[in-house]
Amino acid sequence: MPKFGTEFAYNFIMAFVDCEDARIFYKMDISKSDEKVILLIHGLGSNNKVWNFLSQSLYGKYNFIKIDLPGHGKSTPVNNFFSIKRSAQIIERFLEKINYSSVYIAGLSMGGAIALQLALDFPEKVKGMVLISGWSFCDEDLKVKLQNYINTVKNFGVEELVDRFILPRDFTKEFSLQNPNILHKYKEIKAEQSKEAYIASCHACMQFDIRENLGDIRIPIFLIAGNLDVLTPPYHSKILLENTRNSKLVVFHDCGHIPFIEKPDEFTMYMNSFFKAD
Repeated sequence: MPKFGTEFAYNFIMAFVDCEDARIFYKMDISKSDEKVILLIHGLGSNNKVWNFLSQSLYGKYNFIKIDLPGHGKSTPVNNFFSIKRSAQIIERFLEKINYSSVYIAGLSMGGAIALQLALDFPEKVKGMVLISGWSFCDEDLKVKLQNYINTVKNFGVEELVDRFILPRDFTKEFSLQNPNILHKYKEIKAEQSKEAYIASCHACMQFDIRENLGDIRIPIFLIAGNLDVLTPPYHSKILLENTRNSKLVVFHDCGHIPFIEKPDEFTMYMNSFFKAD
């Protein structure tokens, strides 16, 4: 297993940028002048720290920008209005503010949904995408799971939500038993988020559905899914594969919702393959 990356080993700067009614916290390392710039968008109830689990070899090769979505991490606390579409608009404004006309994107789960919306609404901003555990609509099974998240965090709090639902669903049982230290670090990241962030994100995901518009996305898309992902099973990625114009899919075996943590060697290999070919 490769060593996990950390921004302290590279040239990450940290800053805030005001994007209309949101103040976005981000970290950026653009020290490799001849390499691609990749914007990393985290998933539900998380923040930019989840990308510290990327392998050091990826951090050493590419330029990365890591953001905290509104209501997450150090960004502006979420208000009464949070949606996938609004998040895409904020990211478009964010890229304008930091003077990037277009970037590649890697998005995890909800972050992938935001990347898809960004590619639809602002196609000039996205050169290509890696969608990790991606999905294009919230089916009934996912809605039930997200409603359970909402009920649990309302009644018992964030830590109970993470212990009861998130950890068992994000990772396979075997991986969890063999890697308690990784799960502890992951839990710390997930437990940082507020109740409001979890609830608003769940509602935003439950309302998301762009199936009818997938054919309008023309940029290269690389889809990575875990065959044992119970939150967004691989059929979601297959729907994306079948309804977009320029996409490829790989399904990792014995893997849950977070492939870059459970299968870092394979993930690194396929990331390098995608960015080298594009």
